[in-house]
Amino acid sequence: MNLTNEQLPGEEILQLENAAGNVCVTVIIPTHRLSPDRRADRLTLKRAVDQAIDQLRYKYDVELIARSLSANLKQLAEEADLLHNYDGLGLYVSTGIKKIIRFPFHVTGKVLVSDRFDLRDLWYKTQLSSAYHVLLVTEKDVKFWQGHADHVEQILDKNIPEAYHDEYIYEHPSRSTSYVGYAHVKNFEKDSGVIQEHRLKAFLRQVDHSIHKYIMGDQPLVLLAPPKIVSWYKDIARKIPGLTSTIEGSYSNLNQTQIASLVWPLIYQHYQSAFEKEIAKANELLGNHRAVFGIEACWRAAVDGNAYKLLVEKDYHTMGYFLKNGRQLFLNPPSLPHNNINDAVHELITIVKSKKGKILFGENDSLHNYGRVVLLTRY
Repeated sequence: MNLTNEQLPGEEILQLENAAGNVCVTVIIPTHRLSPDRRADRLTLKRAVDQAIDQLRYKYDVELIARSLSANLKQLAEEADLLHNYDGLGLYVSTGIKKIIRFPFHVTGKVLVSDRFDLRDLWYKTQLSSAYHVLLVTEKDVKFWQGHADHVEQILDKNIPEAYHDEYIYEHPSRSTSYVGYAHVKNFEKDSGVIQEHRLKAFLRQVDHSIHKYIMGDQPLVLLAPPKIVSWYKDIARKIPGLTSTIEGSYSNLNQTQIASLVWPLIYQHYQSAFEKEIAKANELLGNHRAVFGIEACWRAAVDGNAYKLLVEKDYHTMGYFLKNGRQLFLNPPSLPHNNINDAVHELITIVKSKKGKILFGENDSLHNYGRVVLLTRY
């Protein structure tokens, strides 16, 4: 099965998670959106695939498996569209699985042949793929989109007004007498402006009312509008907890892709700010003994079932060692008989997920003061 998509459905991630135990090949490379930088991406991908094939041949004696997976990797690499890049590209190959995933954020290059896929970039993409909305308003038209990551789809709903029709009929006034000059003209024009503003604000209220059924909870909303409309909308709109940002200007001529490119950096920053708030909350809970940091302490709490929410840097990897009971993790080999874990962070994430805990990923170095991982505990 070959799947290329921008929003990885939950069942697809579950399929990759369930592949654990088979030979799984993960190839992830950073890519470039613009030419000429992206010219080198094809060569980078080829080198990464060659490296994965070398690992397959070295690690597995079953030549048939290595040969078939190698062929699928090569085919997938040839099919990859590198003319419409995002910021990263991932290839995932195992028995019955062949997927290409693009990432709208910076990734660290990695090549892994193991008994499971490296899924952190996928989990992070899912975290960043929560719904948001974009509202574009001018004095002539309205457009409304729903977005996931850096992809938006316009919502076409007959209840959302698409255009503003000013019913005020303006007739150029004449002077009433030669003695009053243009006073009547100015007053007439002033009245015209007040009425136009009043009607435009009424139109904005109608727009605001119609979009609220789509905005759930604190989902982010970005408003694109001229400065005057931005100011008016903020005054008349009902409370929108997720009003993330406003971009002032006229953008009605932009297409769907251009709108997504314009808005995504703001949405991405919104998610980074949300993660920083989680860090601040964790810092408070540390003082109340309701959180622990560092992978060894987090491991012990997670194994004991005391795992509510795990904050972890998305590219944090470390080898670990644990005794037979598995309750205590060591970063250095203990003197007693023990088992090795090539990726203790991935295993910790799996444990927290199995305990129905939540996982939140942050950018690299965002948790450098906390050993790169923090666990909020249940008690």
